[in-house]
Amino acid sequence: MKTPSNPNANKRRQAYLEAMARHGFAPHIHQVPGEGWKFEEIGATEGGKLMAAGAFETDTVLCSNDRLAIGMLSAAYELGMQVGHGKGCVMRIAGQDDHPFSRYTCPPLTHHRTGLWRHPRIVQPAPCSVSIESENPADRTRRDVV
Repeated sequence: MKTPSNPNANKRRQAYLEAMARHGFAPHIHQVPGEGWKFEEIGATEGGKLMAAGAFETDTVLCSNDRLAIGMLSAAYELGMQVGHGKGCVMRIAGQDDHPFSRYTCPPLTHHRTGLWRHPRIVQPAPCSVSIESENPADRTRRDVV
């Protein structure tokens, strides 16, 4: 969002920029209009517009929070785009804060979870918890990565 209501979004964006620079990759940022706390609606509406326009440079989208990503999952479904890692999937959508509803989306939302104090080191080795999600609910696991 261009003007995020949650200040953590700015910290996450800065951490992403720093990590991409540190690893020699060009960052790609899409900021959309939207204010307030209706993240799912903003993700569905504005993220859907970006998906429909083919605006993303890669097939993986990292949202600043899980609630925006949940909205984008909905938009992808409406556009007939399969999300995930399986056969026929055309894109991946991930969030960053392990919202309790993220494991109940279809497919389960991939997310990165870590304490805010760790965000500047997201892409370098640091203690954090990563959710390893599968299409099959029985195979879903959570692993701590150090």
